[in-house]
Amino acid sequence: MDFQKAVEAVKNQKSLMMNRFSFNSVEEKGRFDYVTNIDIEIQKNVQKALEADYPGIAFWSEEGSRPAAKSTYWLLDPVDGTTNFIHDYHASAISLALVENGTVRFGCIYNPYADELFLSELGKGATLNGKPIFVSKNGMEKAIIAFGTNPYDKYLFPTLSEALKSIFPDVQDIRRTGSAAIDLSNVACGRTEGFFELILRPWDFAAGFLLVKEAGGKVTTCSGDAPRFDLPISLLATNAKTHPYLLAKIQEVFHE
Repeated sequence: MDFQKAVEAVKNQKSLMMNRFSFNSVEEKGRFDYVTNIDIEIQKNVQKALEADYPGIAFWSEEGSRPAAKSTYWLLDPVDGTTNFIHDYHASAISLALVENGTVRFGCIYNPYADELFLSELGKGATLNGKPIFVSKNGMEKAIIAFGTNPYDKYLFPTLSEALKSIFPDVQDIRRTGSAAIDLSNVACGRTEGFFELILRPWDFAAGFLLVKEAGGKVTTCSGDAPRFDLPISLLATNAKTHPYLLAKIQEVFHE
């Protein structure tokens, strides 16, 4: 399948996402869980383009309903890092993946602020703006580890804090961006050596999962299982070298 039209559909949203005059409404879906008019507009635009260029493939987005009994579907997060977007923090991305029979076949993450386009296709490697990317070769002593704070599931923060307290003495530093898509992209291109979050939704991580895998990294749940793309799960993505250490440290305090 040629994914160029899908990539164009994502990149065409740059002006909408970056024009603050287009941003005019925020709705609270749940406590600390928001959707803006930009989320909705990007979802509509990308869905319309995909339905025209790839007819017959189901569509599932953060702001939409899950397709019933479909083995092949697009997964879209129209603005990953919505809280960042609301605050004009410039750490948000559009994330699109194609899932077929439980396998991610294609992933696209676009950060319009940095104009960085991350692409991956199963068995064909990963790229950043057309150039191949690979995970780093650093071990823990030179590692930067990113994490998510599960803002919709704050009851997990004590567990997260314990994990970070255990990990921090053995790493170079830790980071928090507020966008799982950006964090996974950073692992894939070697800027960081690992990322974990205790609950993520499929649209948050599907594209980033494939990106890290195709760049030579390793991705599991925080229990060490293979990720699924049809329900919320924990996620640990690394350059593979740091995976055993991080998995063991997280498992000391987190049990799914």
